Amino acid sequence: MSKTKSKIAATLALAALTLPQAAQAAATTQCMTRPELHGMMAYMMPFAIDSLVQKCSTRLSANSFVVSRGPALSKDLATGQAAAWPMAKRAFMKFGGSADKDATAMMEAMPESAMRPLLESVVTQEFSGMIKPENCKDIDAVLGTLAPLPASSYVDLLTQVVIIGARGDKEMQICED
Repeated sequence: MSKTKSKIAATLALAALTLPQAAQAAATTQCMTRPELHGMMAYMMPFAIDSLVQKCSTRLSANSFVVSRGPALSKDLATGQAAAWPMAKRAFMKFGGSADKDATAMMEAMPESAMRPLLESVVTQEFSGMIKPENCKDIDAVLGTLAPLPASSYVDLLTQVVIIGARGDKEMQICED
């Protein structure tokens, strides 16, 4: 496999961390807009990185990207969470509660000060469950390869990978631009 193909494969492996959550959220007749998907990715990524650091820290060396620079990446990504929240909230409300109207009504009535910690807890548990210890080295290699990028580019890249991965998927519908 060429170096470029290896990097693409590794990037797609990293995106697999987010695909199940996004696919589950989008399993409706509505489509997710690019800004909604981007907002959800930007909001969720710090939790995904934190889960990754926690799950993989015993499987990787101290000088690995995840262990040595993962917490700083999470912190950098977290600086964009406040700006991402309105679109992330829209995505969560649009897709997360579409199957259960009572849950949607409850979430809409809930103050954001209660809603955000609830969503953060659920998202963190989801990501922690999705990270397989045997994938830690591969994910570490992908993140290390992407290390020169600013945190916002991680969000842009993963958003685009999810959009590409969702093409033709009946359950994961991304609105056409």
